[in-house]
Amino acid sequence: MLKQAENQKRETTSALINWGHWFAFFNGVLAVLIGFRYLSAIGSPEGLVGWSYFLASSFGHFVFLAFMIYLLFLFPATLLLPYSSFLRGFAAILASFAQTILLFDVQVFKSYGIHLSPFSFELAYSNLSSVIHGSSALLTLSVLVTIQLVVANWIWRRIRKIQKKNWGPKVVIAVAISFFGSHLVHIWADLTQETRITRQDVLLPLSYPATARSFMAEHGIEQELPTVATPTETQLNYPLAEMSCQNLSKPNNVLMVVVDGWRADMVDAETMPFFSQYAQLNRRYNQHYSGGSNARTGLFSILYGLQGNYIDAIESDNTPPVLSQVLTDLGYQLNWYSSSEQANSALQLANFQQHPSENLANQANTDKAIVANYLTQQPTHTAPWFNVVRLSGPSSYDTPTGYLGIATTKAPLQYNVAERILFNQYRQSLHALDDRLHALLAAQAPNTNIIITGINGMVFSSDIASYRNNLAPESVRVPLVMHWPQLDNSDVDYVTSHNGLVATLLSRTAMCSNPVSDYSSGTSLMAPSTQQWVYAGNARNFAIYQQGRVTVINRHGKYRIYDGDFNRKRDYRLRAKPLIEVMRETQRFVDK
Repeated sequence: MLKQAENQKRETTSALINWGHWFAFFNGVLAVLIGFRYLSAIGSPEGLVGWSYFLASSFGHFVFLAFMIYLLFLFPATLLLPYSSFLRGFAAILASFAQTILLFDVQVFKSYGIHLSPFSFELAYSNLSSVIHGSSALLTLSVLVTIQLVVANWIWRRIRKIQKKNWGPKVVIAVAISFFGSHLVHIWADLTQETRITRQDVLLPLSYPATARSFMAEHGIEQELPTVATPTETQLNYPLAEMSCQNLSKPNNVLMVVVDGWRADMVDAETMPFFSQYAQLNRRYNQHYSGGSNARTGLFSILYGLQGNYIDAIESDNTPPVLSQVLTDLGYQLNWYSSSEQANSALQLANFQQHPSENLANQANTDKAIVANYLTQQPTHTAPWFNVVRLSGPSSYDTPTGYLGIATTKAPLQYNVAERILFNQYRQSLHALDDRLHALLAAQAPNTNIIITGINGMVFSSDIASYRNNLAPESVRVPLVMHWPQLDNSDVDYVTSHNGLVATLLSRTAMCSNPVSDYSSGTSLMAPSTQQWVYAGNARNFAIYQQGRVTVINRHGKYRIYDGDFNRKRDYRLRAKPLIEVMRETQRFVDK
């Protein structure tokens, strides 16, 4: 009798375990259906490749998460309290709670572009009324509990029939193929920059797609990889309205000099004597920030005037900058001078005639060739022109062959041995850059409008990942000097960023009826911005610079807060209002 009772208990427990598996599978599928709502935030997947990856990754991801919740909560309860009535009620409440969190995460993602985390929760809590509505939330929870109870009972009544059909192994194989297959596909997509797949990186909560880039970075072989050209569906509404611009009665010629890896705090009269003197004769922006810590995000912010979170969508939509489109429509001749290696962005350089110089092993020698190329090809036509010269010597610490530089100086005490060497080598590269700027600017006509700035800053490190992803002030604060005949030579001490360059250029070279907000995340550099923050980075890793503090956030919503000197401050609290403004700006140009 006792043995029969034990056997019956064992059979009941086994049936309950099987019931739990199928109940978890149902909730995984339900989560996949809810997951479709994330698409309203970033747009639908593109083509067969995009949709196939989305369906496979979301199916594998959500079913896997559902089984993890089962193993953590429902499976132990099944072993301790193998009573079907209790377990069905407990499972229904647990599943309803989990699905409610998922629905709340959808709303947070649609509002701010990030998933639930301490950071996003504080944002949502401070602006709760715009994220959820009390009556609809209660109704949704009630409907979920009802559905879960009905499904839990339905599966339990049919568990014997389901077991006999032997569907379990097939489901396990399907989930495994979807889960591991999507990660393998993502490794390929990350290496080839297949944007139809990589743009979905931020889509699912608790998702960490496998990538080979970390391995490449560790071995010093990470590089800018070409983007695969693919047919796309529109993701952005950029600009927000059709541009309506007219030419000035006397169009201005514009020269813009942009420099890779040029940090503002290293510019002084000893290191860069010509540029320091030139700056004193023109308008100097003393608190100017790049749009990111690497060349890709920095150049994007210069040419587009948008925050770096839009890069993937811009490339996926194949949308050229408003700046170059407007200037071309107004009859400007657009020319781009850089090394042959850098003259390969057909999208960002749309409408530019490229004049590449041979890419030499020594980047400082390449810079000399670029300047010489520019000086021999200075425009002689009567049409107004907009020329961009890109120099890169400082980013690789290079000086020209046989160059006699300046005396070394004592490096800051906090630097290690390698950083001290890089510090003085960087000073030498800036001195060589100063010679290039002297040769270039001395040849310009007095009425030429000139902008000189850094694409991004520089962190003294031989670690590629640290150099590209570090969002410390040294990596984003860059020089900016403007020579405009109508401008006085003065110091500008309010905070500015690259996002304001497009607005400034269009306001000085054209008469546009559009408000700046139609085509840019920034405002004109001619007046202080009403924004109390500066955004630097991209959708995966970004920093928000505020007065006396820096908040660094990754794509999962994990954050750290630093003071103005970039010392971490664990006791600092998030300031909700400016952060809400930042997150709204990240969604403003998204076509929903």
